[in-house]
Amino acid sequence: MNSKQRRKDKRLWKYRVKMTYTDYTDYDQMWNWLADRYGKKVNRCGWRDRMGWYPAMEYDVVWEFVDQKKMVEFTLRWL
Repeated sequence: MNSKQRRKDKRLWKYRVKMTYTDYTDYDQMWNWLADRYGKKVNRCGWRDRMGWYPAMEYDVVWEFVDQKKMVEFTLRWL
């Protein structure tokens, strides 16, 4: 990805929520909730996830959203 594509991507996915979980079922429940509510196709649904793996068996997921309403609904549901 070149710098122009990175800037465009950052402008599009400007709402982010970072969540930490210790069990995969937590992540799976969040993912399924979003998929049921908004859909699964990234180019149409307005949400995606970015995962980071750490050796201490803790996982971080950065959920990215196109609009603020979806981010707020997700945050209120899962925090």
